[in-house]
Amino acid sequence: MHSAIGGPGLDLGLQDAFNLGWKLAATVRGWAPESLLDTYDEERRPVAEHVVASTPSQSALMRPGPEVGALRTAHLLAGTTEGFAPDLVIHTAAGACRLAESTHTARPLIPEGTNATGVLLRPDCHMAWTGTEPGDVSGLRAALHQRFGEPLVQRP
Repeated sequence: MHSAIGGPGLDLGLQDAFNLGWKLAATVRGWAPESLLDTYDEERRPVAEHVVASTPSQSALMRPGPEVGALRTAHLLAGTTEGFAPDLVIHTAAGACRLAESTHTARPLIPEGTNATGVLLRPDCHMAWTGTEPGDVSGLRAALHQRFGEPLVQRP
């Protein structure tokens, strides 16, 4: 059970839908293995448990007074996890667009030219990998395998 104040259940449900939705699309479209669906529970269950455990904190935040004012702005009670990419404007060969507009295909996205050498985004805008070294192909490959499963087709 969780409090309705602040909409943590709604936040949680939306993030659950995003997480499962892109994984289902990837599996149905045939570019990800079915084992990708197994990652849903291990990713989302801890977030749901955190939201449920935070219900007493939400009750405390309802009390008036300046001593809890700072806690109200901490964003600790949403059903999201850390690692979401901000919705930036990115520049592509086709022109500028919002980052969120680039994830509609349910495929991962690799933006370059950020503060890092590259960022791998899942379709739900979670940052799956951030490159820190130029040419870190092995780190990117490991992140792709960990987050999206083994490739369906092995390439040389």
